[in-house]
Formats: sequence, C-alpha cells, structure tokens
Amino acid sequence: MGEIQFKSVTGSLSRPAAFYTSQETGVERGAEVLIIEVRERVCYVVPYE
Repeated sequence: MGEIQFKSVTGSLSRPAAFYTSQETGVERGAEVLIIEVRERVCYVVPYE
C-alpha cells in the first residue's frame, strides 16, 4: 500500500492507495495514476500512461 497526493488551487491532500489489480512492478514517485475506486478512504489505482 502506498499514498497518493492531490494538488489543487485550494491546497493538497493525501490519501492511502493500493493497486486495483495485481501489478508486477511498483509505480515511481511522481508518476500519474488513475483512480478506479475509493473504498473506506483508500484509493484503488492503476498506472496512467
């Protein structure tokens, strides 16, 4: 499990995140991800290319 950070004109916010499906490799810091689902304050993501 990791963490994602949202940035907007009103400030920034971070939330815990996990992969939506099993991934062979991790995501590098600063990479973009696509949020597929949010459950119990955890964002489930996939890499965004």
